Amino acid sequence: MNEAYDLAYAALQNILNHALSRDAWLDWDSMKRPPRKISFKNEPDLQEYLPETPDDLDNMPLISKPLFDLQHEQGKASFLVAKAGYDARVKDWRKRVKRRNRNIERLKESFLGGRPRAVRSYFNRVLHASEYP
Repeated sequence: MNEAYDLAYAALQNILNHALSRDAWLDWDSMKRPPRKISFKNEPDLQEYLPETPDDLDNMPLISKPLFDLQHEQGKASFLVAKAGYDARVKDWRKRVKRRNRNIERLKESFLGGRPRAVRSYFNRVLHASEYP
């Protein structure tokens, strides 16, 4: 049991020594997210929604041409719905990024002003970002 205790104590001692040996700080700008494309779903592509165009579209039978036109219009409508959903998600994501970046700027101003809550929040972030063995 003493040996296990000594190993555990040494491990804890190493964590503290490792953490204190680094100059731990966070760059305010690195906490902000740059606006970029949403990675959870690619932007819809119109060509994926349209039916395959026959090689000889002008010489299609009279029955097939209206069916093709209908499928084409339905594909465009489906694309517009998917595109509107994608655009709404992009707009929402950008709004959340701006809100987060504004909050970081407020935290920075409060931290530099010495407000205890902001100082505590900053150092909690530093501790969470620290590397531990």
